[in-house]
Amino acid sequence: MTATTQEKIVQLEKDANKLVNNLELLYKKAGSYNAAKEELQKTNAELVILINETMKLSQESHTIITKINEIGSSQIFKQLEKIDKSIFSFNDVTQKQFHRNKMFLLSVVVLLVVSLVMNIIIYLK
Repeated sequence: MTATTQEKIVQLEKDANKLVNNLELLYKKAGSYNAAKEELQKTNAELVILINETMKLSQESHTIITKINEIGSSQIFKQLEKIDKSIFSFNDVTQKQFHRNKMFLLSVVVLLVVSLVMNIIIYLK
């Protein structure tokens, strides 16, 4: 073989190595592209779900707002105020009953103690 033929073979070998390296790099990039494409498709599907849920929530909110407007916000506040007052009055009544019951139980305990002391005195005589 002549020197030029050997140089050509060496050059062809270098070119083949570059081609193999480029093909490997292209393969890796294609794999990365496919992975990124799959992730984008998943993200897109999740965004579609989020948009649909947001739209559904928006429609439900619109329905609620429409009902509130039909009833009238002042009427709703009046009803809430009535509920609030009834809760507080219920708490007051409950608290008074608790104090009465507490006093009654305390009286019963005092009577039992007095009765016990009297029985002990009578027994000891």
